[in-house]
Amino acid sequence: MAQINSIIFDLDGTLINSHPGIEIAIKAALDEILPGVEHNFSRNLIGPPIRKILQNALDNPSAEILELLIAKYREIYDHSSCIDFSPYHGVVETLDKIRTEGIKCFIVTNKPKLPTKKIIDFLGLNETFLDLVSPDSIASSFGSKIASTKYLIGRNKIDINSTIFVGDSDDDAEASLHCNISKFVAVEYGYGKAYKTAKVKIKKFGDLLEII
Repeated sequence: MAQINSIIFDLDGTLINSHPGIEIAIKAALDEILPGVEHNFSRNLIGPPIRKILQNALDNPSAEILELLIAKYREIYDHSSCIDFSPYHGVVETLDKIRTEGIKCFIVTNKPKLPTKKIIDFLGLNETFLDLVSPDSIASSFGSKIASTKYLIGRNKIDINSTIFVGDSDDDAEASLHCNISKFVAVEYGYGKAYKTAKVKIKKFGDLLEII
């Protein structure tokens, strides 16, 4: 492949472990909206969008209850518990090295833009990422990571032939494939299992330097 000029990163499960903050918000939402009601929520359910997590945690919740839970979750997570996270080992240091090499860095995530920006600000990485794309980066919202990745590429005129996508989940791998990005790199430590079928994988984030 050509020399790497750009890297697109997933956020959750790739750059940060956001389990603690998500768990806090989900449990608080369930306790407030459905006090005393049994549920199947566990940390193992975290990974997909919040709607899917809550559907998996409850036995066929009504549309009304589901919307109330999502709204309460968003209120708690977006405004406070989103900063209850930790970057994976070596992420900040490795990103600094990548930036000094002149490689452009971007984020495409399933997380809404408000908590995404708070997290990047909390990490002190505002200058590292040239653009962040979330589902609600446009008024109509993106329906898939493929769509948001295409938008990111178009908005920033990214040369896909000199770009890699780094992520942990199947939707990251699919976005990379459908957008014809030169190489997908799967992390083995995240929530997703994309590394099981990926041709290129890394055990820890710092290993990315060996690829670029």
